[in-house]
Amino acid sequence: AQSSDSAAGRYRGIALGEHFVQWWVTAWRADERASPLFALFVLDATAQQRAEQSSHDLFSDLAHELRTPIATILTHLEVLRLPALPDDVKRQSLDLMQVEAQRMSRMSNALLDLSRLQVTGQIERLPIDLLALVQEIVAQMRPRAQEKEIELTLESDAPLELVIGDAGRLKQVFINLLDNALKYVRPGDRVWISLRQGQNVVQCTVQDTGPGIPAQHLPHVTRRFYRGVPEGGGGSGLGLALVKEILQRHQSELIVESEAQGQETGTRVRFELPILPAGLEA
Repeated sequence: AQSSDSAAGRYRGIALGEHFVQWWVTAWRADERASPLFALFVLDATAQQRAEQSSHDLFSDLAHELRTPIATILTHLEVLRLPALPDDVKRQSLDLMQVEAQRMSRMSNALLDLSRLQVTGQIERLPIDLLALVQEIVAQMRPRAQEKEIELTLESDAPLELVIGDAGRLKQVFINLLDNALKYVRPGDRVWISLRQGQNVVQCTVQDTGPGIPAQHLPHVTRRFYRGVPEGGGGSGLGLALVKEILQRHQSELIVESEAQGQETGTRVRFELPILPAGLEA
């Protein structure tokens, strides 16, 4: 609880279940000759409290995440000051510094994008040819898959009804999901996207035959900055958090399923997108 007292009155803030309530009571005299009256003001400050807590958590997480790359860069700057340093050691230090600087850049860009989406909550709601959008993304990502000897395919019902949403944001969703899959699968594995026509929705799935996500990590993979794999993967820890936020703006839920044991391992991520209501095609 929060509280303060002054000549102007008494202030209190208290948590009530899932809500945070602020109240203020002060003396109020309509007439100097009359007995004092008291005015009580009550405010539901839950949204403000959550926003303040979210900001606190964000900066705390960010400070923690930046500590390692900053320490790495500072360490290698000191290394480069050493006299008579061999050229191969210099190159190694410069390469590591570049990797960490790029990591901080990706992290800051993703965090700004996520924060902007959380604050504004605004997305476009326009008709989208989802099949054409995903075909473009698969073509864009296929050279990377081929370089890693991974089979990348698209399976889709035809025809597929138009969906309603923000094309730019949905492109981010599929790119982030494919980027995650291609980052962690092994040579010879398969990654595929499935688009199926459902009732009033298009069912979207991104699936792979990779090593999977251990069960203890699965409930946390959409948390900001959470990584269920060693940091060597080079991710920002924000990709799935951003995907989840975008899908929530499309009235959709991100479902992540994975198997990390047995002969058939892999991860499946699925969600549904609402189709364009009848009569709005024009």
